[in-house]
Amino acid sequence: MPLVIPKSGAVQYVRSEEVLGEILGHSNFDGEDWAIGDRLIFEDGTESRIKQEPGEQFHVWDVPTPADFDEVKLAVGVADASDWSALFKKISLSED
Repeated sequence: MPLVIPKSGAVQYVRSEEVLGEILGHSNFDGEDWAIGDRLIFEDGTESRIKQEPGEQFHVWDVPTPADFDEVKLAVGVADASDWSALFKKISLSED
């Protein structure tokens, strides 16, 4: 259940990596306000960026690296989360 932190627009919760892959498979991100370089935050505490390989039609994400938990909390506006699980739970509940 990744989070997308776009350069412009609100943070979005995506219900699975499969759905994320489907959205990235559309040239216009299936109408989402996303762009190459936007951040993806995963439940395991890693982050990645949306990218497009030269000559490829579809967007993908690069190799995940450790994310800074405190910085992500600020970016998504969930200052009271104690760990990644709590952060994602609060975000997923706010999407319902």
